[in-house]
Amino acid sequence: MPWQKFTEGSRSFAPKVTITANGAILFNQGACERFHLESVEGVVLYFDDETRRIGFELLADLNAEGVRRLRKRRMGASIAAKPFLDKFDIHPGATMFYELRKDDESGFLVADLGAGRSRKKSTRGKKVVDNEAGA
Repeated sequence: MPWQKFTEGSRSFAPKVTITANGAILFNQGACERFHLESVEGVVLYFDDETRRIGFELLADLNAEGVRRLRKRRMGASIAAKPFLDKFDIHPGATMFYELRKDDESGFLVADLGAGRSRKKSTRGKKVVDNEAGA
């Protein structure tokens, strides 16, 4: 296989989801590209209380029960999820980042709330990643 030149810049291609303190769920550009979110119109949210995981069912239309519109941005996508987070008492207290993977059994994208990282500001104003799990 010939060499492939990398010219993409400094952003990560690892698929991640962020839960903000005000109730939004954000998918990074890596998640959008890996899981083809450009063809997705809506997301149905699921929660497994036993394993503390959120499941995301991706849908091509907005007709399913409980579907939330996926808002596409230049560098990612988001859904409003405050009612879902309140219902299942998911309150990370700070913006939290989670690795996103596809579950082969359910077909859902899954975020493990026990494996999150928070982003805090240092005293010098730079963003610092803290490896403590939250939620």
